[in-house]
Amino acid sequence: MKKSTLVAVIVFVALALGVVFTLTTKPERGISRLSMSGVVKDKVDRVEVTGKNPVTLVKADGVWKIENGKAADAGAVDRMLDALAKVQSSDLVTRAADRYAELEVDDEKGARVKAYAGKDKVAELVIGKAASGGAYVRADDAVYTASGVNQATFSHDKASWLERKLFDDKIADVKRVEVALAAAKPYALIAEGDAWKLDDPAVLPKDFRFDANAARSLVSSLVNLRAKDILDADPGVEKTGLADKADVLAYVIEQGTGDTKTTVRRELKLGAALEDKSVYAMVSGKTDVVTLPEYTVKNLKKAVTDFRDLKLMDFDKDKVTKLTIVDGKMKLAFVKVGADWKIDSSTEAVPKDFELDPMAVTRRLAALQSARAAKVVDVPPATSGLAAPVAEVTAGLEGKKTVSIAFGKSIKDEDRDVVFARGNADKAVYLVTKWTRENLAGGLKTFKKTAADPSGLSGLDPKALQGLPPDVRAGLQKQIEDKKRQQEMIERLSKQANAQKK
Repeated sequence: MKKSTLVAVIVFVALALGVVFTLTTKPERGISRLSMSGVVKDKVDRVEVTGKNPVTLVKADGVWKIENGKAADAGAVDRMLDALAKVQSSDLVTRAADRYAELEVDDEKGARVKAYAGKDKVAELVIGKAASGGAYVRADDAVYTASGVNQATFSHDKASWLERKLFDDKIADVKRVEVALAAAKPYALIAEGDAWKLDDPAVLPKDFRFDANAARSLVSSLVNLRAKDILDADPGVEKTGLADKADVLAYVIEQGTGDTKTTVRRELKLGAALEDKSVYAMVSGKTDVVTLPEYTVKNLKKAVTDFRDLKLMDFDKDKVTKLTIVDGKMKLAFVKVGADWKIDSSTEAVPKDFELDPMAVTRRLAALQSARAAKVVDVPPATSGLAAPVAEVTAGLEGKKTVSIAFGKSIKDEDRDVVFARGNADKAVYLVTKWTRENLAGGLKTFKKTAADPSGLSGLDPKALQGLPPDVRAGLQKQIEDKKRQQEMIERLSKQANAQKK
């Protein structure tokens, strides 16, 4: 064998042995896998989180609290401990300290989590930025990827760790709600089965239509109240406005059964507003001053006249035999023949490819029957434009009776585009959203059969969203509008394609 060949063989064998050694030894030094399966959630009684959102959580007598003594959100703590026990690494990414900042597992951007059971530290991790399907996690000097891990579960602002639910009672146990607002006459609501009514109906104006659902909504908002924040210290009554002249809402519950039944009264005070429009509040018997979101307070501070039933129409949609829509010069009528709806007349030419969706007529009648106003207003017909309506929707009933909703002038109200309207429920003048007017008075194209919207958003009435927080409501309304625009674009493209074929 030549000397050069022998040298090549020796080098090859050495390399092969090196590969075998590398594959059969643990990567680098220390552990190559990370598992927190040994963490027993029920035994953990202290968790320290440091980083951009530092917090210390302590369990005493089975109750989790923030180290300052305020009650912690038990659900948030449970979710964190569940997530901690499920941490399982997949790949070892690096042990190089110069990459910690890049992966956000350094002390500046990472969330360091330490969990203790008594004096024993049972876990210490640094949760970094998101990785594929999870996040980067550092234990000692090793960084891994761990699936299903989210830094936000372990690190968020202190207010989010607080138990912000102010009452622990159930609506079913509430028998009476008392409202005493500084700017309105006090009143009380009482439970009658599942419904709510005024304790003294005489406080209502003549012919006032009371909305029991609106009353129940107030009760629900009060009992399920959640604070926006719980202050570390009381700023004082001069700043909070939580003195004798504060607005007060209270409810009474019954506890126990039979001869042992007792009544308990819970009371909430509402004070001054902060710069961000949230409002100071305080629960009787508790020392914490809290803040409530602006929209929550708006739902609570209801005068008795705010319980007006805003339903505009009163008729049975199943007895409708004709539907007529007039909007400016446009007039469209549908007639029911047997069980089917047909186009009776239309000032707009009906395209040859137009296919009526009978269910669209049925949905329009349902929307007409359930139409609700934003609020009632006291203006004469001439001011509202209802003396000569701009648009009108009329339902013809069995027996030749008709009911109508008329739409007048458009105005701005609290930065919203609204329209004056009047239905057949009473003679009052109301404001409705622009969407309500367009939805009820929509023309021929709104009755065309189209592919079903898989999202289900296109048929969702934004008025049904009015009890949601403003940011959530705005997001859903944007989705509705986007879906409408997409549908209109699809229809235009379809028409263009058909025109080109011809």
